[in-house]
Order: sequence, then C-alpha cells, then structure tokens
Amino acid sequence: MKLPPSVQRLATVDYCDGLGIAVGAHAVSFVHSTKRFFQVGLKTARTVPLPEPAKDHLPAIRHALTDFLADLETLPDQTILCLPRQEASVSRLVVPQAARGSLEQVVRYEVERLLPFREEELYYDYVITEEGGEERRLGIVIFCFPRQTVDPLVHLLVEHSLRPQSVTLSSAAHTTTLLACCPAEHRQQVLAAQEDGNLELNFLHGRQLVASHSVPVARVAEAGAWTDTLTHGIARNFPGSAPEAIPVFTWDGHGTLPVSVEPDWDLAHAAQERFPVVAADGALSVVTCSAIGAALQAVGEGKEVNVLPASSRARREKTLSPLTLVFVSCIVVLSLVWTLSVVIQDRRALNQVQDQIQALAPAVRQVQDDEAVVQRLQRQLQTLRAETRVRLTPLLEDMSGRIPQEVYLTDFQFKNGRVELTGVAKSGSSSDLVGTLEASPCLQDVAPKAPFKTTGKGETFTLGAQVNPCG
Repeated sequence: MKLPPSVQRLATVDYCDGLGIAVGAHAVSFVHSTKRFFQVGLKTARTVPLPEPAKDHLPAIRHALTDFLADLETLPDQTILCLPRQEASVSRLVVPQAARGSLEQVVRYEVERLLPFREEELYYDYVITEEGGEERRLGIVIFCFPRQTVDPLVHLLVEHSLRPQSVTLSSAAHTTTLLACCPAEHRQQVLAAQEDGNLELNFLHGRQLVASHSVPVARVAEAGAWTDTLTHGIARNFPGSAPEAIPVFTWDGHGTLPVSVEPDWDLAHAAQERFPVVAADGALSVVTCSAIGAALQAVGEGKEVNVLPASSRARREKTLSPLTLVFVSCIVVLSLVWTLSVVIQDRRALNQVQDQIQALAPAVRQVQDDEAVVQRLQRQLQTLRAETRVRLTPLLEDMSGRIPQEVYLTDFQFKNGRVELTGVAKSGSSSDLVGTLEASPCLQDVAPKAPFKTTGKGETFTLGAQVNPCG
C-alpha cells in the first residue's frame, strides 16, 4: 500500500546530526548537517586540499578529520562516506521483469562476469529502473568499489568513533544535492560536474539516479563533441526525449567545465543560496557538492547508493528528546481534536438532515396520497375509455339511426353496463319507442323505469336497458 505524501513526510521527522565526508582526487570535504523535525540545515562546511602523491592522502585525511571534529560541538549521529565516481566501476544490464524476484542472484552473477575482480574483493550496490517498450524490462546499474579502496577509509572513521552507515559515490551524492537545491520541475534531468580531468554525467528520472557516465574532458572540449556526447547519453537513458527539452545542471565552482553554464541551472550557485554555510567556506570544488549530498543523506534526506554490506553498517538507535516528545504529543492531541471535530460535524449534519426529513414528512405523505388518488382515477379513466370504445360509441351510432325525429332525449346515463334514457315523444306513443330499441343489437331488456306521462309537449318516458357490445 502506498502511503499519502503527507504521511510519508511525517515518517521523516527526526532530531539528529549528520556528517558527510567526500574524498576527491585532490581534496577532502566535510559537511556537518542537522535535522530538527522537518528542518534540515548545514552547520559547518570545510574543504581541505590533499597533498601529492596519493599515498599521503590517508594521513592528510586523518589530520583534517581530527581538526574538523575538534571544532564540532557534538559527535554526529550518522556518517556517510562518499567516494569519487572515477574510482568506481559501473556496469549496466537489462533483464526481464520475471527476474525481479531473483535480482540479488542475477546481480551477483553479473558482477563476477563483467568486472575484473572476484566478488569478495568488491563492495557493490545497484539501482533499478523500469525500461519502456513493448517488452517490459528492468534496467540495472551496478556501482562497485574495490575493498582495498574503501576499507582504509572506513577504518579511519572507526578510529574517530564514526562508524559509517553508508559508503556511497559522488553520482548519488550529486543527485541528492540537486534535488535539495533545485525544485524538481522537470521529469528528466542531467547533472554535469568535473573532477581530475573527467566529466561526470548523471542522468535523473524523477527523483532517482538512473545512469552515470564518466567522460574524459579532452573528448568534449569542442562544442560539437559535447553536444554529440550529451545527445548520445540522452538517447540511451531517456529514449524518445528531445535533448533540447532536458535541462543540464552543472556544478562549476571555478569555471573549469568545458560547457556553457546556464544561470538558472548553476547548481553551485543554487547550493550557496540554499545553504549559506557553503558560500562562507568558499570552496566550491565538485567534492563539496559530494559532501553536501552525503551530509543530507546522513539526516535521512534523499535516496542513497550504499555499497557497504549490511553487516558492516552502523545502526543508530533513535532517541527521543524532550522537544520530540512535545512535538509528538502535539501531533497526537491535534489528531484527536481533528478526529473529534469531524465526528461532531458529521453528527450535526446528520441531525440537520433528520430535522429536514421530519419537516418534509407531511408534504411527502400528502404527495403520496395524491399520487394514490391519481392512480385510482387513471384506472377509472382507462376503464371508461374501454367501455366507451367497446359499448358506448357503437350504441350511440345505432341509436342515432333508430330513434325517430319526433322523439328527443333530455337525459342519457351510462353506468355499469346499463343505460338510462329520459326524453319526450312529441307524437305517437312511448311504447313504440320500446319496441324500436328492443330491435337494436346493442340493447336488451328495454323496459320503462317510470310511468309514461302526457304533457303539453308530448308523452314523457324513462327507459332502462342492458347494453351489449355491438361494435
């Protein structure tokens, strides 16, 4: 079940200090981060050059770390170590969706097949992406470091009581820095950064790193070569996307990139605005970008690539500070108040509906009674129409031809299959009319219903008869 974003965000509440350490080819950078509930900030940033040759890097890092920790007010709760992309081996493979349940075995086999190292000599991790097309497949990018590169640095951190939770690489750290400093307005993005003569190109889809390429700067020094390299990378990692529609963010603190830097997509400038401590440090090398991302990951911001085996990762037990307890208590109280208010509002609305129902009940009953009367009248009308069609109309047609002109009717009643005729015979006898009507196929049992009376206008009569269907 996928939780709503608000609930997912609530799960990131924390109160901790983090330390991001990024080791580059010519410098090491330290960034101290903090998280107070939802608020994330960087407290201190320091970048220290490393001497030549490379064999002197470890003592220099030890000395720089000791000095940095001495200036901190507290020992960080979590530590993330970041190593440069150039020291990593990166492989990419595509597998069917059916292999999702056995990815660990697939990756282990591919590591042994693709890389010139035995598995026990490597630390590795991988990211998974959905590949489009008619066949739904999984794209897997594997990041590997030799253990001989990682272990000395991990031991150095342990010596300073900083057992790391994660060992990541600059590609993942750069992704975290980009997402923290620049709004994710574009679904697909590219981040370019240079270190030690190599141009690192990271491809992001949504909020996930999907690919990372390292290209010698000499190969992209010309504008045409840079365009071709970028176009090829976009076509490979974002099939069907137009290169001009995808923003290319850059980290170019010292103006050494062989590509033009768009002001709106200058990540170094965005990081200085987002975290003023970066501007105060004054060191804007690409290793600083890596340290920022590692520090943000140390306080739970951003997804990370972690090549460190699970058995070697430090475990942090979250402790509840008084402020955390107060915050959680406020959330609980507000949740109860909100729930109670919803129940009260629902009950109030229900009562209002019931009152309206009771107020409308008499009118509804009257409408129902009227509807019953209408239905009864409709049934009677249908019956009358049937009687009229079958009996009455043929009867009137027959009588109009049989009754003499000297006889006229003053009343005509039809009910329950019988007819009653009242009228005056100007000449002749009403008894003759009885015989005339008896001869009609539409009538039977014609008989007087009252005595005949002689008046000045003629002889009056009232006759009754049974009506037969004769149509």
